Amino acid sequence: SINAEYMGADSGSYIIYPNGAIDGWFLGGILHSRPEDEVWSVNVTLGAHHFDLRGSYHLDTPGVRAARRQEMDILLRWLGA
Repeated sequence: SINAEYMGADSGSYIIYPNGAIDGWFLGGILHSRPEDEVWSVNVTLGAHHFDLRGSYHLDTPGVRAARRQEMDILLRWLGA
């Protein structure tokens, strides 16, 4: 697969991969989480992989806000907060 060949999809830990269905890279993305390795795939509904990285904006979709919350929850757990 593209991921295994170019991105080492089967290795690594403590990684968040945001994906969005309107993202041109979607099909080559990491689409399944591996909780045992702390590798998480976060779906940005009606968004793209970079929408979650932008600052909050009053027109953000519910999917973008949900992805940010999920990513923050994961990060806080990793940091023991």
